[in-house]
Amino acid sequence: MSGFLCSADKDGVWRGKASLTNVGAAANTYTVRFSVIRTGSQDVLGMKEESFTVAPGDSTDVAFASIYTSNASGLECVARVTAVPAAQSGSPAESPEGSPAESPDGS
Repeated sequence: MSGFLCSADKDGVWRGKASLTNVGAAANTYTVRFSVIRTGSQDVLGMKEESFTVAPGDSTDVAFASIYTSNASGLECVARVTAVPAAQSGSPAESPEGSPAESPDGS
């Protein structure tokens, strides 16, 4: 995932976007989740999630509107990507950033 941008607008509506690229040799199904969290406690206040199947070498844009609404300070937006081979079910693959991916249910 690249180009991750996520912030609140002047009305406090959190929106986010990024680009997802499959750098692998086979199609993968990626689950992308953007969450607005309270910085100190890591409490999730709002979340949007969607899955995308991306062919090898292809990219797709990811955009979430209205993830959460608040003008409060001490909030941040974080992204999480998990990947599973599109033709198989089972263990998640590594995320495009090279960090270990989590299972789609977040465990």
